[in-house]
Amino acid sequence: MCKKTKGIICTVGEIENEEFIKLNIDYERYVFVNSMAIKSVYGNKFKDTHSTNILEGFVQITNNKKSIYRKVIGGPIKENTIQMGYRTRCELGVEANVEVRITPVHWFCYYWCNSETHVKQIFRITVIGFVIAIISILRQFELL
Repeated sequence: MCKKTKGIICTVGEIENEEFIKLNIDYERYVFVNSMAIKSVYGNKFKDTHSTNILEGFVQITNNKKSIYRKVIGGPIKENTIQMGYRTRCELGVEANVEVRITPVHWFCYYWCNSETHVKQIFRITVIGFVIAIISILRQFELL
């Protein structure tokens, strides 16, 4: 369903931004990478982000054929490193200092394939409801 691109390889580390963790109860939805590390994949540099409210993109993180989807924030992180929370590492089945592949994905893929059921199911129900509404409108006007 989602277009596959090559991606980059990064080493897993723990989130070091304690302020971000304190300010965001859902910090497990995010990963941090070096702004320059994914320049080759996205085609442009993420700006260094010091604000916890700026979303930079969506990525698929893969290790041994297991994938998860997260929001990614670029910042002043050690090059070729991805920082993620404990629950995210457990869900992916990796420990610190293990290499994973990071691939950018479209927002639709992030929501459709998300591992968090409450995010994925609500999005899927909404999309299906939207499609049914469009079909019924078209049928009402005899365009379908």
